[in-house]
Amino acid sequence: MDRKDKEYRDKIYALKLTLAQTPDPLAREPIAILLEEAKQDYQVFLDDLERQRIAKEQAREQAHQEYLREQAENERQQKRWQRKQRIKAVLSALIVFPLLILALILGLKWMMDTAHERKEVQHLSTQKSSDRVEASSSESKAQQTSEKKVSSSRYGEDTSQVVAPYANQGETPISPSSSSDTALSHRVDTKNLTTQEMKDWVIHDLEKRIKWDDMDIQIEKRADGLAYATVITSFDNGVSRTHYYRISGQGYLEVKKNDGWYVVEKDYPDF
Repeated sequence: MDRKDKEYRDKIYALKLTLAQTPDPLAREPIAILLEEAKQDYQVFLDDLERQRIAKEQAREQAHQEYLREQAENERQQKRWQRKQRIKAVLSALIVFPLLILALILGLKWMMDTAHERKEVQHLSTQKSSDRVEASSSESKAQQTSEKKVSSSRYGEDTSQVVAPYANQGETPISPSSSSDTALSHRVDTKNLTTQEMKDWVIHDLEKRIKWDDMDIQIEKRADGLAYATVITSFDNGVSRTHYYRISGQGYLEVKKNDGWYVVEKDYPDF
């Protein structure tokens, strides 16, 4: 384009120069016409260039606007996608959170039901054990009464008093020779037993544990103020075992094991 522009300008310049160098008016007239045509052609050329420039500018502007529209559309689509994702996340939370709460509630309910069932099973087991013990006690009551008589005649009746600590020294010990009606109507004071009462209580508990062929039982009151019983049981095969009992400060019958004393009975039994 620059070359063509130069050609037009050179042509106009040459015609102007020729017109200036021609003094004859008749010869100058055609040169002047050619010069005017050259100027018109050059103006047309310039107008074409301007139209082309404007067209290019418009094309660039249109392309830029199209680019901006595409960018805006991409941003709108991105925002729509992000909005959909947030909505999905909220909906998922609204669905999952109640399910988690429900699962937690059901889990807690299951744990509570399981604990309740275990308590009921333990209660039923304890109740059945108590029923069996009561039934066993009822069945063996007559046998214990007869065995007490045999035991008394076998080891000798000893009515000396063994007073447990904290006992009421003013009370009179209940004699084992009292009638059955008196024994039932008056509870034995386990803090104020006679030697024979303690022997009977120890033998009563020991009979529930083992069977023996011969027995020796010694009662003594030690420095701690408690009454202790040392029981040696013998068997026909020559084997013997030693058992240790005592009456605690609360009036309970306790037996000694490897690691200490354990309560076996709290109330004096009815023979």
